[in-house]
Amino acid sequence: MTNRILPATLLAAPLTGLLAGLLLPQLSGGGAERLAIIEANSTRFLAANLLLLVSFTLFVPALVLIGHHLAEKGSRWGYVSAIAAAAGWILHLAIVGGGLVQYPMAAAADRAAMSEVADAMFESASFLVLVVPMLLLTALGMLLTAVALWRARVAPLWAAIAIVAAIVADFVAPEPFDVLSLYGLLTVGFAGVYAALVRRSREAMVEELIAEPQQSHR
Repeated sequence: MTNRILPATLLAAPLTGLLAGLLLPQLSGGGAERLAIIEANSTRFLAANLLLLVSFTLFVPALVLIGHHLAEKGSRWGYVSAIAAAAGWILHLAIVGGGLVQYPMAAAADRAAMSEVADAMFESASFLVLVVPMLLLTALGMLLTAVALWRARVAPLWAAIAIVAAIVADFVAPEPFDVLSLYGLLTVGFAGVYAALVRRSREAMVEELIAEPQQSHR
């Protein structure tokens, strides 16, 4: 059962994120404008953020699995990169948690006061202390993991390129296409990794079945 569930996270993680990106209303402007958008799209906002929590959580076992296969291929730096990326996705959970705090703020009677709090949340030094390592761990970890997947022949080149393109798009694509590009391309890249791992698993099973009769005749 575990052998099936863990590989499935490679597909479920980016697909859940893509669905969240399609649902998430575009938040722009200051605190007052963001809270007004959240209030007008409260169901979409809540559903999208809950899906993001699921997505970020699923990325952790998916990357641990990738790290395991890279380690089997002798790529120690690839393993470290995958674990670093997993740590980055864990930090994403805190960012979503902070974003969800705006949900009850949007329904508060004193909108002016809540707007000031919302602005202060994302301008504080503590927010930057969280965001900077999150971005570094996730971006560098994912980029290096993509290179390691290709060099260790764990996944095809096109899958590695899709993962790299996803991270680049997250920084350069305009909103809301940054989120959609990120998870859309990660879905393509991780699908390539999933297919390669499934193929390797089937080949290993076939080799075991062939080896068993030979061992029984000895």
